[in-house]
Amino acid sequence: MEITFKTRHCELPETLKEQTEARLHKLERFSGKIVEAHVIVGVEKYRHIAEVTLSGNGSEIVSKCESDEMGQALKKVMDVIERRVRERKEKLVSRKGKRGANLKSLPLLE
Repeated sequence: MEITFKTRHCELPETLKEQTEARLHKLERFSGKIVEAHVIVGVEKYRHIAEVTLSGNGSEIVSKCESDEMGQALKKVMDVIERRVRERKEKLVSRKGKRGANLKSLPLLE
């Protein structure tokens, strides 16, 4: 997975960058088809805004959160992204399971 960071009107501390990278790499266990991750962090007056975009396999997952502190904004946006990736994975698995169950219950043609 290729991860790019972009900052607007601020500096991103190295510790936050490393923590975000680690959490993004953990997402590969849910979906190994994530090709790119873009992390955008910005400051507007008192608001710290974090946006994460995951792309791969023809689809994108985007989340944007804001908070009073940069660390909290990144934590919130990563929680939302993890939840969305997990929900997408569960949805695909449940659909596949239902199709497989229907095919098994049909009588075989001889």
